[in-house]
Amino acid sequence: WKISPEVLMEGRQTFDPEKDSILIRGHNQSVTVLSFHPLAQDVLATATSDMTTKIWDIHTGKEKMTINSDNLNSHVVDLDWSYDGSQLVQMLRNGTLCVVDPRQQSGMQTLNAHSGPKPCKVSWLGNSTMFLSSGQDVSSTREFKIWDIRKVEQPILTANLGVGSSVFTPHYIEDNNVILFSARGESTMKIYELEMRENEHVVKEHHCTDYIATGAPTIATAMLPRRFCDVSKCEVARVIRLSKGTVEDISLKVPRAKDLGEYFHDDLYPDTARAGKPVLTLEEWVSGSEPNVTGPLTKSMNVNNLKLFSQRSEAEKNAKKKAANASANTFMKQRQEREKRENERNQVFNQFAAMATSHANWAENNKVDENPDISDGEWSD
Repeated sequence: WKISPEVLMEGRQTFDPEKDSILIRGHNQSVTVLSFHPLAQDVLATATSDMTTKIWDIHTGKEKMTINSDNLNSHVVDLDWSYDGSQLVQMLRNGTLCVVDPRQQSGMQTLNAHSGPKPCKVSWLGNSTMFLSSGQDVSSTREFKIWDIRKVEQPILTANLGVGSSVFTPHYIEDNNVILFSARGESTMKIYELEMRENEHVVKEHHCTDYIATGAPTIATAMLPRRFCDVSKCEVARVIRLSKGTVEDISLKVPRAKDLGEYFHDDLYPDTARAGKPVLTLEEWVSGSEPNVTGPLTKSMNVNNLKLFSQRSEAEKNAKKKAANASANTFMKQRQEREKRENERNQVFNQFAAMATSHANWAENNKVDENPDISDGEWSD
């Protein structure tokens, strides 16, 4: 869509396809997945079930290059760009992963990622040589694997996500090394933190508390760019969740003490790499002339110039620690008092329950038979 300022000023509720958009034609089947280049302007990758992935110049609507997967006997169901946009990782319908530089397709690398029957997902892990695949094994157990482009023979991590009918879609928070997994038809969002040691080809996963949505099951999810998070509330991710009849804005926050609100939490918010501005033209990327470009433009989220959390003085740290300890002691005292009251109530309840049981037993043992099997002649005087 090309939504011009004139369109917004006119307040039109509908758009003219000929005037307000560019129609790109080239595939023989409907487009199933697309992804914009992270660095270059107007570069879009699209894939369909016609076993082709095409790279487009969306400014002119012209095709720049095509990647064929017909020799792999499958079509692309998901794809993602590397951090610097030099490579494209593709997930095929048969569970095969394909990593390729669209400008030099002779160096394509392929590997078998998952053996399950469902279409799999893939995500590049930020500024690293690693990418993640999500799928099922042959027994339909859901799993995710992490691969290193420098050593693709075997995954460097395989983690079990439990049995289910839907494959989890990964959403990567690259500034915090956190993965959010959501699945169609479910309400639970699984959250993992990754501990990455790239030089040693080692990754460890830490399962965090799951997010459980209310209402109807999930149809689809999407994560907003990091720059839309509210740093004053320690919000690390905002996820848009679509369910039947509703669109829900989910906010994921890191709990911090209220009196720390005067600081900018730079341990949570490094300069984000998704500033929303290109650093290359399409021609520079196609030609491979990328002078001094190693990744997207970064942007600080400390727009109010708050004092950095990491630069607190020792006196401030000690004061906050003392206040936190006092708050923790107060909490523990309140908790102990609450548990004491609950125990006293339980004791009273148990006493009444014992009395009720005793009374029931006494009544059962002393019950008078209303129809005794004794004739009148058997009664003695």
